[in-house]
Amino acid sequence: MKLATLAVYALACLLAIPSFAQEKKDTEKEVSSPKIISLGLGAGSQGIGLDATMKLHPHWYVRLGGSYLPFDYSGAIKIDAYNTNMHIVTGFTNIHLLAEWQPWKSWIRLVGGLSYFTSADVKGTLTLKNTQYYGDIAIQPADVGEINAKISWQGLAPYLGINLLKAQPTNKINVNIDLGSYYWLSQDVSMSGTKLLVGNNANTAQLKENLNAYRWLPVLQLNLNYKISK
Repeated sequence: MKLATLAVYALACLLAIPSFAQEKKDTEKEVSSPKIISLGLGAGSQGIGLDATMKLHPHWYVRLGGSYLPFDYSGAIKIDAYNTNMHIVTGFTNIHLLAEWQPWKSWIRLVGGLSYFTSADVKGTLTLKNTQYYGDIAIQPADVGEINAKISWQGLAPYLGINLLKAQPTNKINVNIDLGSYYWLSQDVSMSGTKLLVGNNANTAQLKENLNAYRWLPVLQLNLNYKISK
């Protein structure tokens, strides 16, 4: 009886060897597979960007790229009883290095990294729209002057978010989505006035305090990726 049991156990081990060898071979093949490189064109809250993504491991990807967002707006805005014209110009340019981790087999990856903003400015100019009257005295908007403000977040900004859908194309082309946010480590605020509004320079400290919470830059980006190597 013991001999028969031993024979059955030996036979089971022999049958398991090919399966184990194949599984080991598949694992080695997955780990040692060549690095996949793809190029991605993105558009969204960061403007237009270009990224190069490399697959380093079945669960790890790394991305190097940059983006540029220009914005120019002019419009009327009412402040208290005054009708004013506002002109806003922004320019955001960054270079980023991001790592993606896929902890399980799904279309969700955790993304973290660092970005350097070579420019991240918001410049605004506020002028009166209508003539102001003080009794019988009429004061033209050009004589009142203007208020100028500038907010700058240039420098390093950590990034944290998620990437949805496949990181890289299975064949040649695919799309994925970035959801996350940058956090600016530094912030500079300045404010000045001209002519009759020159006294607004003293409001710089108050404006800076009001904007302390605005260090987050939300990211919603759609990426089109093209695989350039297998």
